[in-house]
Amino acid sequence: MIKRVQPNSIPESNAPFSQIVLDDRYAYFAGLVAADFPHGLAVLGDVSAETRVVMGAISDMLKEVGLNFEDVVKAEVHLADLNDFDAMDAAYREY
Repeated sequence: MIKRVQPNSIPESNAPFSQIVLDDRYAYFAGLVAADFPHGLAVLGDVSAETRVVMGAISDMLKEVGLNFEDVVKAEVHLADLNDFDAMDAAYREY
C-alpha cells in the first residue's frame, strides 16, 4: 500500500510530486533543495553549508516517519559543479 506524506518540517509544495512516499518496504524522499525551512528562502553559501541544510531537512523528515540515517539504503546527490564533490562529501559524512 502506498502512503503519501507531507512532512511538517517542510512547507507544502506546488510541485507535482510528494515529498515522502511510503510503501510496505521503503520510504522515498524527493525534491529537497538547500532552503531555510519553514521560510523557504534559498541558503546561499558554499556547497558545505547547502549540504548541511539538506541533510538536516532529511534528518527531520526521516524522524517524522520513524526512521533515521541508519535506515537509508540509497541517496542521490546532484551537483552543478563536480569540483564541489569533496566539500559536499565532507559535509555529507557528518551525518
